[in-house]
Amino acid sequence: MNKFDNELRKNGIEVHRGYCLTLDSIKSDEFVNNGFIVQDKRVSEFDYVRDSIGWMQMDTLSRIKYLLRNPQYILGCTQQVIDENLYMKSAAKNVDRYCIDNGIDAVIGVIYPYTVAKLVASMKYPGKKYIYQLDPHTYNPVNSEKNKKHNLKEEKWVFTKISKLFTNRYIKKDLLINEPFKNRADDIVEVEFPLIEKDDNCVTDKNQIIKELPNNQVSFLHAGRFYGEIRNPQKLAELFQKLPSNYILYLAGSNVDDAMRYFVGMEDRVVNLGVLSQEEARKARQEADFLISYNNLVVNMVPSKLFECINTGRPFINLCQIHNCPTLDYVKDYKMAHTIFTDEYSEDKIHEFIGFVEEKRGCVYDKNKVLEKYGSCTVEYVTGLILNEIKDDLINDCKHGVKNNCLNT
Repeated sequence: MNKFDNELRKNGIEVHRGYCLTLDSIKSDEFVNNGFIVQDKRVSEFDYVRDSIGWMQMDTLSRIKYLLRNPQYILGCTQQVIDENLYMKSAAKNVDRYCIDNGIDAVIGVIYPYTVAKLVASMKYPGKKYIYQLDPHTYNPVNSEKNKKHNLKEEKWVFTKISKLFTNRYIKKDLLINEPFKNRADDIVEVEFPLIEKDDNCVTDKNQIIKELPNNQVSFLHAGRFYGEIRNPQKLAELFQKLPSNYILYLAGSNVDDAMRYFVGMEDRVVNLGVLSQEEARKARQEADFLISYNNLVVNMVPSKLFECINTGRPFINLCQIHNCPTLDYVKDYKMAHTIFTDEYSEDKIHEFIGFVEEKRGCVYDKNKVLEKYGSCTVEYVTGLILNEIKDDLINDCKHGVKNNCLNT
């Protein structure tokens, strides 16, 4: 978000930034550094209890039995709901006061968490209110049907309280099957994922993350978490079992230790890098011969790894679990990406894979060409689009006699 703020400031906009934290020690009315702090009350001991007992996976009868055996859970959850509702009203009132005192023209709620969206919707100040959302709330694949109904009710209410929703094409498509979204389709503005950087930002640290390999070996890097059925390491392991033994796979992420059990018998060609810092991960992507974007088993979420791969200009493997994978829209006609599907590890497909590796090893795509193809995925482009929409709204307000300063956010 710092890049988003900076880009707004480059356009002459006075930016006041709010911070959403989960620390109980931070008060909602504490204002710092030309901005304010908002506490996310949803995270509590009962959220952790719910996750630990598998609450979302229980059927109704199992939940009733658990609640009868653990009445303190009922009291705790009830108190949490009461606390959150009281807190939201108090926080919205404080932010209202801050915006009025500082002559704010527009508020942009950047989510996740969705608490931010509810806070913005709860505000009563007369300026323009917007939501910027790139992750699904209702149609997140981890949600149960009950959760989807609850979240959809929240999203509908929030949408009735804001001027526009800035989101990606996949979230928009999901929401448009419902009212009030389809009745105000023009107020759902499509934006891309602003993850392509204009500058190369090369890391010059001499400490190598991925050591130089003999010329006959090729390095592949997967940097990111694995997620159960959505992105299970087994499919990646199955792929490398079919590849030449001189292909060395580097894994980086917070749960790689758990994932290593899928690579039994391949220990001599799979390297566990563990958890890397952002700078270390950036350096590793610069050092690997090939990158891997292992995509989700869902149609409405594009992993950030895809753009991290594209951003480097280096060749990468676009590993898809479904044939209508949303990443296909982005890698179409991009010659530095090779797509392979997890259900198509045939001899012919593996031969095509190896051919791509032989052709592209050592190649780096020109940054200007990356920007030419993916310019709409830069923070500069996305900020400009959002800013133009807000300015148009404020100009229309002026035409109808609504006063505003042009422009504080």
